[in-house]
Amino acid sequence: MSLPRSGAVPAVSVVMAVYNAEPWLVEAVDSVLGQTFADFELVVVDDGSVDATPEILRKLHDPRLRVITQRQLGQTPALNHGLRVARGVLIARMDGDDVALPERFARQVAFLRAHPEVGLLGTACREISASGEVLRTITPPSDDRALRRVLIRTNPFTHSSMMFRRTVLDASGWYDERFVVAQDYDLWLRMSRLTRLASLDEPLVLRRLAPGQLSSARDTTRIHDEVAAKLKALRSGTYAPWCAVFLAKPLCALALPLALRRALRRAILRGSSPAAITPPSHP
Repeated sequence: MSLPRSGAVPAVSVVMAVYNAEPWLVEAVDSVLGQTFADFELVVVDDGSVDATPEILRKLHDPRLRVITQRQLGQTPALNHGLRVARGVLIARMDGDDVALPERFARQVAFLRAHPEVGLLGTACREISASGEVLRTITPPSDDRALRRVLIRTNPFTHSSMMFRRTVLDASGWYDERFVVAQDYDLWLRMSRLTRLASLDEPLVLRRLAPGQLSSARDTTRIHDEVAAKLKALRSGTYAPWCAVFLAKPLCALALPLALRRALRRAILRGSSPAAITPPSHP
C-alpha cells in the first residue's frame, strides 16, 4: 500500500461534511484513513461546529487529510464546498458518524475501473445503533435495471456508501442546495439520466442511526424533500408520467400525525432482523 505522491491528483476524493460530530468523528476518519486502497484525499468540511469537532480535526495528522472550515450553512452547501475543492476523478461520500470497512474503496474502485459505463455505485450496508449494535443489513439491487425500478419508489442507496464519477457529477449539476435532507436522493435521480447505476452486494459501510436522525421534524423534512425530488424527476422526463403514483406513499406519510409516524418508524426498526433486507425490484 503506497501513499499518493505529494501534489499528485488522487484517484478518489472522499468528501465528508460534519457539524458537531464529536462523538464518532475519530472513528469515522480512522475508518477512511485505514482503507487498504490508499490513493485518495479526505476532504472534511466543518460546517461551523460548536462542540469539540474543530479541536479533534486539528489533532488529526495525515498527508491525505484536508480540513476546511466555514460558518454554519447546512449540510448541502457544505457538501458542495467539499466538492469544489475535491481533485479526484472519483468521488466517495462519507458521513462523520458512519464507518467505512477496510476494503470499501478497493472494491468500489476496482468495479468502476472494470465497468466504465457505470457512473454511480453504492454498496450494501449494516445499520447500527448509537452504541454500535447491528440493527439490520440493507442490500439494494445490484444491477442497473432493478435499481431504476426501485429509485422512483424510494432511495435504495446509503449516502455513505456512494462513489461516483466526477464527470457525471458535473453534468448532473451537483447537490441542489434547496434540499435539506434528501439532497442525495435528488442527485441520484438526476444522475440516473446520465449514467448506469450499480451496487455491490457486500456490506462495506456501517450507517449509524444517531438519535437526531430519528426526530419527527427531520423526518418531516425528509419526506417533503422526497416528494420534491420525485416531482423534479417526473417533470424532467426521467420517469414516465404514470410513475406519479409513487407520490402517494410519502404524501400519505405526511398526513399522519407526527407521533404516530415516529412510533411506526420505531416499530419498524425494532422488528427488523439482521438478515439482509432487499428493496422490491419491481414497481
